[in-house]
Formats: sequence, structure tokens, C-alpha cells
Amino acid sequence: MKKITLLILGFFIGTGMANAQEQLREQIDKQYLNPAHKAFLYQVSKDFKQADSWVLSFGDIADKSLFLEMASVSNLPADTSWGYSEWKNLMDTSFTPQTFSRRFYEGDTLSYIYHNNQYVWLADSSEWRPQRIQQGFFTDGYNDSSVTYNYNYPYEEPYTGQRSITPEVPAEGATVEQFWDYYNPETGWQKGTRELSYRDEFGWDTLRLSYQFETELMEYQINSRQRRQHGENFDYYYNEGYFNGILSSTDLQESTTEYELRKREYFSNEGIQTSGSLDYTKIEDGNRYIYQINKQYDQDKMMYVGNDSLHFMYAPDDSYTDAEGFFWDDSLWVLYQAYTSFQRMHESEEMVVDSILIYDVEIDEETMEPVRTRVSLKTEMDYDIAGNQIEVRNYAIISDTLRLNSKTVRTFREFLDFNENPYFTQTKQETYSRDFSSGIIFRSGLNETLYSSDGTYIGAKYFQFNAAGDTTYGYQTQRETILDGSTLEVRFDWDFNEQKLLLKSYRINNRRITGSGGLSFNQSVNKTFVGDQESINRSMSSYTSYPGVFNDGPILINPGDTVSLYVSAMSPDMTIPEVEVMDMPSTATFDPETRHFWWVVDESNPSPMTYKATRGETYVTAEVEFIMDQFAVGTEEFDNPNEFKLSQNYPNPFNPSTNISFNLPATGEVSLKVYNLLGQEVATLVEGRLSSGSHTVNFNASQLASGMYIYRLQAGNHLQTKKMMLIK
Repeated sequence: MKKITLLILGFFIGTGMANAQEQLREQIDKQYLNPAHKAFLYQVSKDFKQADSWVLSFGDIADKSLFLEMASVSNLPADTSWGYSEWKNLMDTSFTPQTFSRRFYEGDTLSYIYHNNQYVWLADSSEWRPQRIQQGFFTDGYNDSSVTYNYNYPYEEPYTGQRSITPEVPAEGATVEQFWDYYNPETGWQKGTRELSYRDEFGWDTLRLSYQFETELMEYQINSRQRRQHGENFDYYYNEGYFNGILSSTDLQESTTEYELRKREYFSNEGIQTSGSLDYTKIEDGNRYIYQINKQYDQDKMMYVGNDSLHFMYAPDDSYTDAEGFFWDDSLWVLYQAYTSFQRMHESEEMVVDSILIYDVEIDEETMEPVRTRVSLKTEMDYDIAGNQIEVRNYAIISDTLRLNSKTVRTFREFLDFNENPYFTQTKQETYSRDFSSGIIFRSGLNETLYSSDGTYIGAKYFQFNAAGDTTYGYQTQRETILDGSTLEVRFDWDFNEQKLLLKSYRINNRRITGSGGLSFNQSVNKTFVGDQESINRSMSSYTSYPGVFNDGPILINPGDTVSLYVSAMSPDMTIPEVEVMDMPSTATFDPETRHFWWVVDESNPSPMTYKATRGETYVTAEVEFIMDQFAVGTEEFDNPNEFKLSQNYPNPFNPSTNISFNLPATGEVSLKVYNLLGQEVATLVEGRLSSGSHTVNFNASQLASGMYIYRLQAGNHLQTKKMMLIK
């Protein structure tokens, strides 16, 4: 059976996010009838906008990969910064170099050249080739120019490039002037763009003019004009776009204490307006909306005409808010929907909304005036003692009756800021929807962020369910700080076909390797799993001229296993440093020339060994741990499950109980235990003699916290483990 080297000691379950930001936005927008409905809810209750922002934050939780810092080949100054990455897949015996980069300064403290270069490894020719060569030129501390060349194998010459020139004394009274030229291997350097930037003393008023060089005219033509202003009570942004020197579009945004305006216009080559939109919101004291209006440009009428409008009215005591929605019917505004929200002062001294009603509007046959009729939609809100909106219930007309259609349940947690002041953060959101075939309300979604007892973020969950209770999509992530101080993240994605979570990837960031003199550098590891296949990309970066060596630990072992690996190391001059392995197990061997480590495991708890990479007078060391592979996660079932089989628990995820089935080939002593991810036993389900055949055991986890658990079945010489997820 193949194994994923994952126990990683119980500390090895971390995080990553699956959903695209756009999918989250679509999910949020489906909660609302139209933009006017959304605008009304946002105006009367800040809780809706905060909750939507919390869901959107799921797209940003996953850490961005560490990008290596890079740059050139020559004599290296002491302050060289460099980076190196390599990768391997499941069938590889060793890692293959991937990228190498370095950056350093050449010259004195005032006049110097800044190098920032990157190289790629060509496996077929076993050599490093440039991918990017970049230099920045400084004179008396002033960055007056830079040049960048980009290369593409197998060509020797660069295929693109760009250079900038920044005159020390800008023209036309500008604060900054900059020219950009572009390189083409066929035509050489060609003039590209020019920018003039203006700004006041505090940066509250800025103007940027951008020009494009026109070869036929042999002159720069205006490309865009961008103005930004910021004051105590207003923000202003205006942008003009040009095509061939002719105005093609404008974008105006203004925000004051009295109104918000967004106006966009588009023009033909003849300067005639072809389309546009205008959104205007009138605001009064207290940031209360008076009305919102949206208009579209009618090219035939050569004017803006109405599209929709929302007008607000407030009770003198703020106990309710009314709004009327209109649409534009050729020549007049027509009322089509009415809103009312009921507010009260909560004990937390916050104004909260208890309910919102949306009315149908019909024309009274006698007066021919629009009047409110039945309530077509109703929303109710509940709050906790701190004023957090913990439940939202939505009612709609179903079979001519107003019935519960959906609800959202939110959980909040209290934290303390740096000044020990308490504040609340949403940590969980469950959505419930109506199944129209059966009429039942079922849990359709779960979003949750996970925090440790001290408030440290440790992961997230996202799941979608159908009316039958089946998981249709989901992922589980977690983040932890492991023993060497680095950050570990692991991600499990829901597999629709197998109906369970499968390991997708893990990442180790900020692993520190210590060198002589107390200096250190960073490492990161990214491992991705697709079915039986796995690939690893790992990188190191340093701000010194020290060499680097990768930490292969923790190395998972079982008695009798063969550990075979090649120690990877690199120097900032693209040479391999001397490598030695110290404190090895007594029967292990290491060849310094090939850097091959070999050991047939004959110890159950070996001490850590040490990698040492030396370049000249400098060196770095890395402590490599061994861990017994008790809980390595199986990726395949045995070929003959009738002999010995531990099945995936069902249901999974579960709350609070699940069934675990297994098959025994013979009568004998059996142990079935459950462990948390720290390797601690949390439950013993079977401990004793069982007959051969199939068995099913119920596991009730009502006393345990949500998270990933591992269950282990042992019978004679047979041992198998699996994962299961508890979601409360």
C-alpha cells in the first residue's frame, strides 16, 4: 500500500482555501432580489454588509506563496540576497533544480548598480540559463534609470525588455517624470510611454498624465489623465482615457458627506458619446440615504434616462425606515416595490433591525394610484447580548402563503485587542434552504474560521450540502506553528466520487535554518496530491552570502523501512557547497560526493541528525527529525479487501456520531482506537477478541471538539488507519 508521508507528528494538518472569490460574490448576490434590495439592507443594517464581507474574506485567507528573491553571477558582496527552488514528483528519486535568483548592489554607498536576476535550470543540458536580467542605476543616491531583459530558452538573445529613465529635474513643473522604452529583438529599443506625476505637499491632490509614443507622428500623445483629491469630508477621482489622442472614456467618482456619485462615459472616435451610466446617492446627516438613482445614457435621445430608483423615509424616533423602489417606464418613474424595516435600541446601545418587510405594489382601480398590498418577502433578525446579529430568517410567498424560505445562523467569538479591549469577530455561518420538492428546510452551507484558545487563526471550513444531507462540495484547512517555529498548512478537498475528504496539499512556510554567527535563512515546502500522484516544490531564500541546505525532516519511518534520499544544498554563486551529515543513526551511511543518505530502519526512536553545508568560512546547519510512521494516511485500499479492510467511516463529515466498519480475515485480538492530530488517544472503540468477518462500531464524538481525527485498526500483524472529520 502506498503511503503519504503525512503524520508529520500530529502537528501536520494545515490549511489552504478552495473557493474562488468570484464564486463567493455570486453566492452573496443570490441572497438579494436585486441591487436595490441589497442597497436597502446595507443601509438599514450594517450587520448584512459585515457578514457578506466576512464570507468574502474566505477568498483571502490562504497565504500567498513565498516568492523567492533573486539576482547575477560574479564576485558576491557580503549583502547578497539569493533564492533557490527545486521540485520532484512521486517517481523521482531526487529533487530537480528549478529557479535560482540573486540580488545585490555593486558600487559605493551613493552611486551603485542594483542587480536583480533570475535563472532557470535546463535539465536536458544541465545548466542554468538566464530568465530575467535586471539592473537599476543610482547616481548620488538617485534612481535615474533601470533596464530589464527577459529570456526564453533556447534563444540566446532576450525576447523582450524594458528600460526606464527618470530625469532628476522633471519637465513641465512635474514632481516626477519617467520614460519607458521597450525592447524587441527585431527592431531593438523603441520609445514607449512617458508619465508626468504631480502631487501636493501632503499627497492629498495628485495628477498623473500618461503618454504613448506614436511612431508615425514621432511624438508622444496623451494616453490617460488621472486626478485624485482627498479632503476631510470628500474624496474625488477622475480618469480620462484616450485612443490615438482622442478622448475615449471618462470615469468620475465623488464621495462627500452629502452624496456619492459614480459616472462613466464612453465616446466614439468622432468624440460622440455612445454609452454611459450614472449612479447617485443622496446622503443626509448620520450617513442616512435619502435616495439612490441609476441612469443609463440613451444615445438616440443624447441624454441620461432613468433606470431604477430607491427613496428612503425615516421615522422621527428611528423606529422604522420606509423605502420605495421605482423603475423608469419610458417617460416616468413607476413604483414597483416598497420596503419597511423596524428598528429598536438594543441593550448594547446599538440600533438593531428586528424585521424587514417587502410589499407588492398594485394600482388602485379607483384612484389609479399605486398602493401597497401583501407582504411578499419578510426578514427577521435575532441578536445576542452584545448586539451581534446571530440569526436571519427569510420568508417568501409559497403556495400563496408567507413561509420560511431560508435562514442564516451566525456564531461570534470575543477577542481582546493589543490594549486588552474586547471585540467580537464572526467565526461561523450556517445557511439553511428550502427543498421545494419535499418542503423541508435543510442545512445547505457551512463557513467557519477556526481559532486557537489564544485567538490565533488555525484554519477554515467550507462545505455545501444537498437536501439529502450529502456533501456536494467542501474543503477543510488548518494552520499550525510546528516545533521548529515554521508555519504548517494542510488542505483536504471533498471528493464527490469517493464522498470523502482527500488530502490535496500541504505547505511549510518560514522554516528557519541557522548559520554560523547566528544568521539564518527561510525555507518553504509545497506538496500537492492528485490521486496517487504527488509533487513537491520547495524553496529557500537568504539575505546573506551563506550557503543553504534543505531540511528533509520530519522523516517518517517504520522498522524495516529503507530511507533513501539525496541532501540538497546550494551556494549563492550557483555552486554546490560541501555537505556532511552528523549524528546519523549508527547503521546509516552518507556519501559526501553524491550526497546520498541510506538507512535500513533498525531503531524505533532515533535522535535527530544534523545537515551541515559549508562554503569557505561560512556554514549552515539543519536539524532533521525522525518520526515513527504510525499514522501515515493510506491513499489506496488493499487489493483484496476481503482479507483485511478498514472502511471509511459513514457519514463523513459527521456530527456527532458516525459508523466505522471493518473486516477481519480471522478471529483474534483487535484494537480500534481514535487519535487527535497530536497523536493523543481520545477514544478506544474496540479492545479485545473478535471473530472473523464484518463488524461495525458506532463512534459518538459529542464530547470532542470539531476537527480532523485519525482512527486506527490493528489485528495481529495487520494495521490500517484512516481520517474522519467531526463538524459541529
